Amino acid sequence: LYCTLLASSQSPSEKVKIEEKMKSDPELVWILQALSETDRSDAV
Repeated sequence: LYCTLLASSQSPSEKVKIEEKMKSDPELVWILQALSETDRSDAV
């Protein structure tokens, strides 16, 4: 659910709000970290 919300966020502020919620939840933070790692490896 959060991955979908993050991908479909309409504005940078909405994206930040979703990321903050994910960072504050121990069950979601690892997903955000994995997405961040994927973004970095795709940038090459």
